[in-house]
Amino acid sequence: MTAGDMYKVDIELAGNINNEIVKNAKMVNRGVKEADFRVIHNMLIPSVLVELGFISTLDRSKLVSNEYIEIFATSIYNGNVNTTVVNNQRYKADYENIS
Repeated sequence: MTAGDMYKVDIELAGNINNEIVKNAKMVNRGVKEADFRVIHNMLIPSVLVELGFISTLDRSKLVSNEYIEIFATSIYNGNVNTTVVNNQRYKADYENIS
């Protein structure tokens, strides 16, 4: 979920994290949602909230399993790295075109 001031990057970051979680945890792709949560509002850096499942429907053993905790953490990390690498390449290309 996203509502920060870096909207385009927020959406890209959320999508990358979502794709990694779906791929690595073999979860259903529920897509990226938008909402105006205070914790990600007026941020100067890309910001998203990650929902890893619904306690009412998710097998609770996944939420506390060391294997799934590692999968979730790695997926969030990889989503961040993918977004950062792509944006750094864009910024570098933009800077080189200015010079």
